[in-house]
Amino acid sequence: MQGAESEVRAFIVGDSIRSNSLGRVLSMAISAEAVFAEVVVLAYDDGKPWSGAGQFGFDVTPFSRADIPGLAERIRRSAEETATLLWVSKGADPMSHLAEALEGTPALTIVADFDDNDVAIMRNFRSQSLMNRIKMHRLRRKHPARLERSQRRLARLADALTFSNSALAQTYRARLDASAKPWAIVPHSRRARKTAAHGRGPRHGGLVLGFIGTVRAHKGAAEIVELMRHDRNTTVVSFLQEWEPPGDCVAQWRTYPPSTPLADLYDEIDFLVLPMDGEDEASLHQLPAKLVDAAVNGCPVMATPTPPIMEFAGSAVLTVESWADTADVYRSLRSADVETLSREIRRSFEEAFSPLSTGTAIERMLSVGANGEVGR
Repeated sequence: MQGAESEVRAFIVGDSIRSNSLGRVLSMAISAEAVFAEVVVLAYDDGKPWSGAGQFGFDVTPFSRADIPGLAERIRRSAEETATLLWVSKGADPMSHLAEALEGTPALTIVADFDDNDVAIMRNFRSQSLMNRIKMHRLRRKHPARLERSQRRLARLADALTFSNSALAQTYRARLDASAKPWAIVPHSRRARKTAAHGRGPRHGGLVLGFIGTVRAHKGAAEIVELMRHDRNTTVVSFLQEWEPPGDCVAQWRTYPPSTPLADLYDEIDFLVLPMDGEDEASLHQLPAKLVDAAVNGCPVMATPTPPIMEFAGSAVLTVESWADTADVYRSLRSADVETLSREIRRSFEEAFSPLSTGTAIERMLSVGANGEVGR
């Protein structure tokens, strides 16, 4: 797609309407609407829509496997009218079938997007228990081997690739045999906050820490529990979800409905904490969406210095190499210069995560079409 301009119509397609991977799809839509004339968001219908979708303000159209021929025809007709982008997230089956149906369509550019090391995530899930191995058996579309095959097919059919961070790009370009294809780094994006932050002056009582996302082992569930146990005056704020802390920490765990505006939650907390597993392959390739939410809200962040976090916010976060010494973690939290951290994380939003920045990255790749990184 040479000379991509605002007349481009973008179809953003996700492989799940049910899981929080829809958040990446909606982030891609934010990037696309910043630079393209029309944005259409679709997601594979695999259950009840993800509860966080309402935070983004897009209509998401579900589709089934049986709908793929009709969806392909819709996109084909769009490409006859104007330059069209098909931007596909993650690539689990049946995403590659949609790309196959559109292969060779004039005026259509197909871009495959990868924001997580999903193969590693699925391997980790299966390794945790016999029940998980039974749940994620070989016939499931997100079984690691089946997922990798589908992602490779999509990458082969795509004209270009996008990634949420450089560490993931390095791993996935090799894994997918796609080193020769054009690619760009397009991190998660959010619209700028419309309301002023309430401010975070000194508080009486304990710290209020934010863990505003899905609680999983590789995202620091155990570390969050130990932080609550170390200081019983600490409160942790999160969205309501299936995970619950141990009984002795329930009183410190404050949850809100997924429809609660993110700005309201971030105004409550002193720090967002991101205790990632620095030895876990999934963590080492993941740009946490919570980091971007904190950036747009100017919320100070304490995080494990994984490559994706350092790539976009290295100078803006309070880093922790090991969360095992909770006393040292609390010393760092209480002595931090919160005003500077807040200012620097906002700067990260403007430079890396704003719609203009992320939208320009994908637009430049489509316009230049050169081999190698032509994004951010």
